[in-house]
Amino acid sequence: MGLSLLKTCEELPVSLVEAKVFLRIDTDEEDMLLQNLIETSVQAVEAYTSCALLTQTWRFTTTGAHAQRLSDQGYIHEGLRSSSSQRCSGIELPKMPFKGLIGSPMICRELPIPEVDAEENEVDGTAVQRYRLDTSSRTARLHVQDGMFDEKSYLVVDFIVGYGDTPEYVPAPLRQGVL
Repeated sequence: MGLSLLKTCEELPVSLVEAKVFLRIDTDEEDMLLQNLIETSVQAVEAYTSCALLTQTWRFTTTGAHAQRLSDQGYIHEGLRSSSSQRCSGIELPKMPFKGLIGSPMICRELPIPEVDAEENEVDGTAVQRYRLDTSSRTARLHVQDGMFDEKSYLVVDFIVGYGDTPEYVPAPLRQGVL
């Protein structure tokens, strides 16, 4: 299983000016250090909360066997749980807040190698036609139909997460956490 960042916003949820006002810094001598601290703080907040503060595009990749095991009958039974805690749980897309899928999930024979902020991160494979996306819980969960994968295939899912494209969409407590 793998999770790869494909695209991120150039802007940060907290600007250098906002941080300098918050810290009551009047000079420009430490701007580079302060900018690095803001970037590091954003990464720490995102890692701790599993939330993308600003809009990001991610690629989740897992083996077909693992995808099939987690989706076991969840596609048909709409996620009703059986006696096994793993059954029907779906494939968790581990970032929040979920905005949507980019196209259909893909079945690939080889693992695609993504590049951050590349113009195109195309996947060579077959689109999954029958799947169910559950966005009612904390993280989005994908259920695929039984029998779609063989032992040498991979499931590749590209998706978008984040509160918005600009800092004003980020909740104030998270922005304060960056400071």
